[in-house]
Amino acid sequence: MNDKGHKMEKMNIKVEPLSESDYGWIEQTLDKYQEEGSIQSAFSLDGFLSAIVISPQDIPPHIWLPFIFNDQSGAKWESEEEEERFIKLVMNWFYEIFAARQGQDEYNPMFTEHTHQSQPFILVAPWSHGFLRGSYLWMDFDDMEAKAKLHFHELVMPALISTPESYEEILGELTDEQRNDWDNFYLDQISDLHLMMINHLEKLSQIWHPITHKTPVVHDAPKIGRNDPCTCGSGKKYKKCCGKK
Repeated sequence: MNDKGHKMEKMNIKVEPLSESDYGWIEQTLDKYQEEGSIQSAFSLDGFLSAIVISPQDIPPHIWLPFIFNDQSGAKWESEEEEERFIKLVMNWFYEIFAARQGQDEYNPMFTEHTHQSQPFILVAPWSHGFLRGSYLWMDFDDMEAKAKLHFHELVMPALISTPESYEEILGELTDEQRNDWDNFYLDQISDLHLMMINHLEKLSQIWHPITHKTPVVHDAPKIGRNDPCTCGSGKKYKKCCGKK
């Protein structure tokens, strides 16, 4: 049995959608143990788990679970019960995404709703930050094939340009007006990206983990002789009934 299957069986996890109270408790726990650079929201954790699920190679949970909080030891848990509950819920979330990526269920990235210039706005940045952090556990980016790099860069771009300094490093110098009104300028750069992000996530997943759908075998219906009784039940021979040319 592979590592993913082994871990699932060992922890006896039932894969089902988490409740609102589950998400709320996870969010509180992330906030309680957050450190600089760690995952700090449920939206970012969804991006992080998505990156682990579609990773080009298997990453065992004992590697990525501590990485939610820091690079090595993980959170300093108050109790074993708290640690066990967090791991159980996060692993359930992980396998929910894993099942969806295998085509067993529907999955959409967890983006957050926002208001920008008095208009509803779907903010992809927190998810992108989590996805970027999860990608740090992948292979060397220099070894990533070109077609995968294209989709990867689109998925992490909202995170990479989230400050004026990082924006200028990647995309070029800002004007004084853009710097002074950075929040609005940044949101303008990442507006209406959520559908494109979903598409790039699907494309990247398909590159590394193509889902092949078997063509169902269609058996021909038994052939009817022209002198056999017609299948319509008329009592006539097939050639004198439905088999007339």
